[in-house]
Amino acid sequence: MAILFMENNRQQKMDKDGMKAYNTRLILSNIIRGQSISKGELARITKLSVVSVSRITDDFIQRGLIELVDSEQQGTLGRPSKDLRLNDQALRAFVIYVERDETYLGVVDSTGRILDCRTLTVHVSDFGVDDFLLFLRDEANRYFMERPDLQVIPIISVIVPGIVDNAGGFVRFSSMLRWQEVPLASKMEKLMPEFRFLVENDIKAVAVAEMYFGDSRAFSDLVVLNVGDGIGAAVIINNEIYRGQNNIAGEIGHIVMNQVGRLCECGQIGCLQTDIAEWAILQEATGIRSDITIGEIFSAYIDREEWALKLVTKVVTGISLAINLVAMAYSPEVIILYGSLVYKFPILRKLIKDHYRSYINEYAKENFSLRFSRYDHLGHLVGGAIQAIIENF
Repeated sequence: MAILFMENNRQQKMDKDGMKAYNTRLILSNIIRGQSISKGELARITKLSVVSVSRITDDFIQRGLIELVDSEQQGTLGRPSKDLRLNDQALRAFVIYVERDETYLGVVDSTGRILDCRTLTVHVSDFGVDDFLLFLRDEANRYFMERPDLQVIPIISVIVPGIVDNAGGFVRFSSMLRWQEVPLASKMEKLMPEFRFLVENDIKAVAVAEMYFGDSRAFSDLVVLNVGDGIGAAVIINNEIYRGQNNIAGEIGHIVMNQVGRLCECGQIGCLQTDIAEWAILQEATGIRSDITIGEIFSAYIDREEWALKLVTKVVTGISLAINLVAMAYSPEVIILYGSLVYKFPILRKLIKDHYRSYINEYAKENFSLRFSRYDHLGHLVGGAIQAIIENF
């Protein structure tokens, strides 16, 4: 099945030039996903003519973006046929990923390899929005000066938690960053006019990475469920990001589950994430010790301390209910668990695998598989880079 490039919900006028751009991105998307693929296979999965595929890929070859390599398949007259493969040195993107207390700057190539990454320990809440964006500009320029060997395309992806209007380049709302209605792309383009900027939600960026390079890339309908400092999901339907009205599809962490529960960062009472997000777990454990860590909580669970048994069981139950919610709401082929709680703590992965099916509706049990993401916290960089590379054409 052809994978579609992310059109960012833009209404594109399909004149001759628009159709050419669409077909170019469609072919590039499938070369990136396939890594090595023949012109015939590209024509089959994109439903374009071999002539159209050849015209576009020949242009890529002339520009040094892709190269011909011997295929494992036998060609006519006993000669090896040729596949198309990306020149990973020609297509590299610079990505900025902003978290509550850390910001990551990195360069990723078209095969999904992170060539370089820097971590900046910075508390976003210590800045006003404009001051923080000035900080990003200065750090990006410093990066480019120090790494002139890493040439990148003229589009930068900025990945943030929260509700993002990808088409407009707006951060609509981010409780973690305390941002609301920030025209991030236009502000950054004024500060760095040599670049265009693409803005994306953090979990949607991970979903793009999974769709192109993950173990579940053979599936066209999947959901990435994040369990970490916040709770959220990214939905892929027919190989495209499903954003929904107002770009809030997947924001399940702010579904109210307990009307007499804990106050959420968003201002509501009893949101799902107030039970199972990392900050909520720590809040609940402060009665044991004010400076306790998540790792210490799981260590206490392994040691069978009663308070930890109760708390971790509550967390596993909450995550299992979130899996059921996603399964019933979106009916995906695969649900991929991601997030700091998942990739840092093997004991939690085991507990979820052992117990989640007990909480799944009977009608959903046989319709999806549960997997764990191959990515740690840098998966955001990979997805953001691929979106920028495709947007560049």
